[in-house]
Amino acid sequence: MRIIVCIKQVPDVNRLKFDVQTNTVVRERGKCMLNSFDAYALESALLLKSDYKGVVTTALSMGNLGAEEIIRDAIAMGIDEGFLLSDKRFAGADTLATSYTLAKGVSKIGGYDLIICGRQTTDGDTGQVGVQLAVRLGIPYITGVNYVEKISGNKVICRRCTDELDESVEVELPALIIVEKNINEPRLATLRGLIKSRNSHVAVLSLVDIDADIDFCGTKGSATKVLKTYVTRVEKKGEILSGANLDQQVNELLRKINIYWRNIQLNKNLFEHTDELLNQNDRQKAMDFTPNDNMKELWVWYECDHVDKTRKVVYELISKARELAYDAYMKVAVVIVGDHNRNDIAKIKHYGVDKIYIAETSNSEYVDISIHGEILAQLAEQYQPEIILVGATAKGKTVAATTAAKLKTGLTADCTGLEIEKNSKHLLQTRPAMGGDLMATIVCREKRPQIATVRPNQMEVREKGHTGKGELIYCTVKNESYLNKVRVLESILRVNRQVGMMDSEIIVAGGRGLKKKENFAYIEELASCMNGSIAVSRPIVDIGWKSHDYQVGQTGSIVRPRIYFAFGISGAVHHLMGMKDASVIVAVNTDANAPIFNYATFGIVGDAVSTLKLLLRTVKQ
Repeated sequence: MRIIVCIKQVPDVNRLKFDVQTNTVVRERGKCMLNSFDAYALESALLLKSDYKGVVTTALSMGNLGAEEIIRDAIAMGIDEGFLLSDKRFAGADTLATSYTLAKGVSKIGGYDLIICGRQTTDGDTGQVGVQLAVRLGIPYITGVNYVEKISGNKVICRRCTDELDESVEVELPALIIVEKNINEPRLATLRGLIKSRNSHVAVLSLVDIDADIDFCGTKGSATKVLKTYVTRVEKKGEILSGANLDQQVNELLRKINIYWRNIQLNKNLFEHTDELLNQNDRQKAMDFTPNDNMKELWVWYECDHVDKTRKVVYELISKARELAYDAYMKVAVVIVGDHNRNDIAKIKHYGVDKIYIAETSNSEYVDISIHGEILAQLAEQYQPEIILVGATAKGKTVAATTAAKLKTGLTADCTGLEIEKNSKHLLQTRPAMGGDLMATIVCREKRPQIATVRPNQMEVREKGHTGKGELIYCTVKNESYLNKVRVLESILRVNRQVGMMDSEIIVAGGRGLKKKENFAYIEELASCMNGSIAVSRPIVDIGWKSHDYQVGQTGSIVRPRIYFAFGISGAVHHLMGMKDASVIVAVNTDANAPIFNYATFGIVGDAVSTLKLLLRTVKQ
C-alpha cells in the first residue's frame, strides 16, 4: 500500500517585504519552512505506516529546488521517499494550475492507494488544492478529517467535523483525505532519520518528466490573476477613557455603553454618518433593480443547517448579489441541491431573487457534500452563469473547490470585498493574503464562471421589501459514480460555538494579556452576565487554551456584534480583520500603543484581568 503526502514549502514571514512601488511581495532568499498544516498530514501517514504492514510513504512537493530541504525533513521524520516537482514553468500557479501539476506528478508516481493533504497553507489560506487534486484525479475525498480510524480492505474510515456535525465516514480506495490541524502531534526527526535523509535521493521531476501541458501550468495555466495588493490600514482612532483610577474609568465606560444600548432600543444609531446614509440609498437602488430576460446570471449557492434552516450567509450573499447585479446588469439566482425547506424558499423570494434552481438528484440515497459541487458544476455547464457566490463555510469551501475544478475555472477564497469593474464588468474579489497582513484584489478575466467564497458576517443583509419573481426551475442531475464511494456511517450533532458567537450582539474576547488559562473564567462570567458569547485571539488557540471554534480573526470567524470587548488582545491585523466591523469596540490593554486602540471606540490602558474583575463586579451590582 502506498500513501502519498502532498506538502508545501512556505516562506519565513520575517523574510517578506512589501514593495509599495510595484504593489508586490518581495521574498528574500533563504530557507523556507514546511507548511505547518502539512506536518499533521505527514504524521497521519507515519501513524498508518506503523499500524499496517507493507505501507510505503511518499512525500510530494512542488516548488523551487529549495523545497528539496522540506522533503528531506519529511524523510528524517520517517517518510520513505520523496519527489519534487520543480520547473520554472510551474511558477506563479494559482490553485487550479497547482492541482493540475500535482495530479500529473501523482500519476507519474502511480500505484497510490491514499493521498493525504493538510487543510491549507499558512501563506495562502485557500484550502482548495486538496479538493481540486482529488477532482483532477477522479477519486473520492473526505475533508475536515480529525481522526483516521482504520483501513479495512479497500476502504478507509475517518472521523470528520463539519460546521455542526461530527461524522464517521467510509470511503473506497484510492481516495484523498484532508486532515485538520491538531489531528495528532507531529514527531521530531531522529538522529537516524537525519542521517538517512542526507543520504536519500530526492527525485526532481520537470514539466517534461510528468508529461504536463505547459498551457495548464504556472502563470499560463492560472485562471485567476492578482490585480493589486495593499497593506491593510487603520482608519479610525478611538477614545482612551480618562479617570483618576480604574474605578472611574470602568464607570465611565459603562455609562457610555448604557447610552449606546438605550439608543439601540429606540432604533437610533449614534454612529450613523451622512456618507453611510448615502451608501444605503445607493444600495437600495440596487435592491430595487429589475433585470430583463436577456441578461446573464449571478448565482448564489444555497446552504442549510442540519434541520434544513437557511444559513444567514445565504441572505448576505443574495443581498450583495443584488448590488453586483445592478452594476453588472445581471439576474440573481439561487441554486438549491437536494432537500429544501419550502418556507425558506418563500422567504428567499423577499430578498429579490429572479430565479431559484432546484436540483433533484437521480440517487435518492445520502448525497455527500462533495456531490453538491459536482451537481453545481453540471448546472453551470447547462445554464452558463457569469458569477457564482458561495459562503466560506466548511461545506461551502468544499462545494466551490469541487465546482471550480470540474469547470476548470478560477476560484477566490474567503473574500471580504466584492465589486464590479466598471469597464469590463469583471468581478473584483478582495481577500486577505499572507495571514491577513496584506489584502489582494483578484480577477478572473478569461474563464467563466467567476467563483468566489465569501466569509460569513462580511456582507449586510437587506431585504428587497417585496417578493421577487423567484421563478422555480426544477433540474434533474446525475451523480458521478466515484463520488458515491463516500458513505457516512454515523453523525453526531455537536455544539457549534461559532454559530452562537456569530449571531451574538455582545462578544467578550480574551487574549494573551489574561496571563493564564484560569482567568478565562472571568471572560465567561462577564459574557454570561451580558447574555453574550466568548471569543479568543489566535495565540490562545495555538497554545491550546481554547479550541478553534472560539477564534475570531482572518483564520477564525468574522463577527459583527453590537459590542465587542477585547481584553488583553494587542490587535494583530489577523484578529482585527475578524471584528473591526463591530458597532462598538472596547479594548483593554497595558500597552498604550497596542494596535487595538486604533480600532477601539473606547479604550482603557490597564491590566486586563484587574479591569475584568472590576467590570464584572460593577455589572453584577
